[in-house]
Amino acid sequence: MADSGWAWVVCGAMFCVVLLVFGFSYTVSVYYVAFLDVFGETRGTTAWISALNMGALCCSGQPTARGDPGLVKGAQPSSGHGVIL
Repeated sequence: MADSGWAWVVCGAMFCVVLLVFGFSYTVSVYYVAFLDVFGETRGTTAWISALNMGALCCSGQPTARGDPGLVKGAQPSSGHGVIL
């Protein structure tokens, strides 16, 4: 069965979502110096901004991996290990 046009629309949309989500997550460090100046806090306190951002990104994989148990064999048991680590 050939791919329909809708499959390419979904593929392009997901590419944009991944680009935006990971792009923002990895560029927070660019704004780190500005955050230090604006908020006037210590480096350790300001680091929580990027730490919570990446933590939320990594922990959001756990609920989404349980969406369809038949989709990927062994995804449920292995996805829980990331939350523990």
